[in-house]
Amino acid sequence: MEHKLSCVADMREIRKILINEFERYRFYRYTLMPRWEGNEEIPDPTYSPDQQEAINNYCAKIESAVSMLPCRERDLIQERYLSVESEYLTDIEMYQQRMKPTISAAAYRSCKNKAMQKLAFYLGMLIRMDSVDD
Repeated sequence: MEHKLSCVADMREIRKILINEFERYRFYRYTLMPRWEGNEEIPDPTYSPDQQEAINNYCAKIESAVSMLPCRERDLIQERYLSVESEYLTDIEMYQQRMKPTISAAAYRSCKNKAMQKLAFYLGMLIRMDSVDD
């Protein structure tokens, strides 16, 4: 995650980067990791303990950042972007059916934007402007 943006960065760019990171997370968590966890057979030739450790660390970093979010934001991000079904969910389905209680499109967008901005900061993708001025 070598992306660095200022606090005045466009939210669309932040969302785009984070959504790509979430897709990568899902690929690692639900595609690669199950092959390795609990497999006591002879590893396949493409298996690498170093690669497994890097993937575990990457997933843990994403999970740790998400766990720091307030409950409503955390639930939104986990269900919309990190779950197995995430790629089949839409924002409309999220705010009309999955959010409890259901919320308006504007409230959903605001909650999602706040969560994305916090995650970008937690993951080191945002640089606080007041710390740059010192």
